[in-house]
Formats: sequence, structure tokens, C-alpha cells
Amino acid sequence: MDRSYAQPLDIASLARDVHLSAGHLSRQFVLAYGETPYAYLMTRRIERAMTLLRTTDLSVTDVCFAVGYQSLGRAGADRSGLRHP
Repeated sequence: MDRSYAQPLDIASLARDVHLSAGHLSRQFVLAYGETPYAYLMTRRIERAMTLLRTTDLSVTDVCFAVGYQSLGRAGADRSGLRHP
């Protein structure tokens, strides 16, 4: 997930890859990392976006798309907690 943060999260595929059910994977993930896989991914995207904004000349829009958001509104809603999976 850390390497492919810009890709959509597919819990079912991830669970198949590690031979677990999606529900069991999510529960084990929360136990290990203290947050859901979705929340973990959003945190990684925000961290990467902050780095890109500080270290490149990319626009906010370009950064949002580079880290995997489909729109500026989606990035803002995820960051502010207004949207839940």
C-alpha cells in the first residue's frame, strides 16, 4: 500500500493476495496499524501530497491527481473528515 498509494484501494484483491477474507484482513490491519486500510491509505496520500507541494512546482490540482485523488473536492473531503468510506 505504501508503494501504490496512488492506486484505488481494493480490499478484496489485497485480501486474496494474502489468503484472508476482506473482513479478517481489515480487522487484522486495524490491530496492527491502529486504523482501517482506507484511513491508512488516505494518511499516506496526504503525507505524499504535502511533500510534493513543498518540494516541487506542481499545482495543487496536479499534486492531487499524482497521489491518487480523482478530484480536488475528494482530496479536501478526505482530509477534513467530511467523507467516510
